[in-house]
This record gives sequence, C-alpha cells and structure tokens, in this order.
Amino acid sequence: MLESIADKETLSPALFSMSVLNASAGLFSMLQGNVAPSTAVSAGDSSFSYGLMEACMQLADNPERPVLFIYADEPAPAVYGVNELSGCEAHAVGCLLESSAAMRINCVSTREESDSSEEVQSRAFLRCLDQGQASWHGSGLTWSWTKSA
Repeated sequence: MLESIADKETLSPALFSMSVLNASAGLFSMLQGNVAPSTAVSAGDSSFSYGLMEACMQLADNPERPVLFIYADEPAPAVYGVNELSGCEAHAVGCLLESSAAMRINCVSTREESDSSEEVQSRAFLRCLDQGQASWHGSGLTWSWTKSA
C-alpha cells in the first residue's frame, strides 16, 4: 500500500482490508465458522506480553473456557527503515491457556530504565518455557517469567 501511495496509484480495497490489525483473526473465524470472541493487540515491542496478558484476563473472566493465544510477527519491510532485533525473523507462538493446566507461568512486569534486550520478546518467553525463567527489557519495562509445574 505504501508503494501505491508513493506511486500516486489508487489504493486497492482488498489490500487495505488486509492491513488492519484484526484482519487475520477475522478471516480465520469466518473460514472456520467460529463465533468465539477474538482480540487483536498492538503494543510495539511489548505486543507479545500485552497480548498474553489479555488472554490471561479473558481466562480469569471465564475460567471454564480455554483461551487460545496466537502471536505472529515478522520483520518490518525495509521501507520503514527499522533496525530489527536479533532473532527477528517471521515466527509465531501459540499457547492454549486453561485453568486446569499443569504448567504455570508467573509473570512480573516492573518499570525499569535499562538497556533494551537484544532479542524479541516472544523469544525471551520461549526461553522461559525451555529454561524455567527469562526476562526481557524494553520500552521502560522489564518483563520476567518463571515456569512452575
């Protein structure tokens, strides 16, 4: 779409419709005939944690109904001039959250001015699943996760 604007071309409605934040969730629900609620979160480099927090709040609100959390990210196109963090290739993470789950993850977020982490937030969380604990720093916050069985 940015290239079309730069070239002074008419914007395609189809391209625009797929550029909105909740387009993927909407298409998925339509294709599956799924009428369950979905939420799309955009919070910069902290999107993973805020999305996971939203999923946890939905589970807390209705503990009998599992919540599927899907996070997907890919590097920004070069036209944006964004310097990507290490490990920032296209990837996705899926977690099924259930009140009866055997594995528990404790998350603590603290306001802290420190150097930003060299990895993307979702990779730090995956490190917690693998190693039992992990932290990520960015946007003036430190997110820390600890796994317990």
